[in-house]
Amino acid sequence: MRHSSGPAGVITADFGMDNVALLRKLVAYLEIAAPALPRPDLVDRTSLVARRRLWLGT
Repeated sequence: MRHSSGPAGVITADFGMDNVALLRKLVAYLEIAAPALPRPDLVDRTSLVARRRLWLGT
């Protein structure tokens, strides 16, 4: 199952930050804490999606 981070308004309401800030924090977290997660393929995919969205400016 695939999930996105959601619309900007939802991200701001749920996390108190904009899309770019959330994606940057997510990428940084995955680089530091990824080995603790049970599915490396999901970590890789999530990181790829977050980096792509940052590159696209969303």
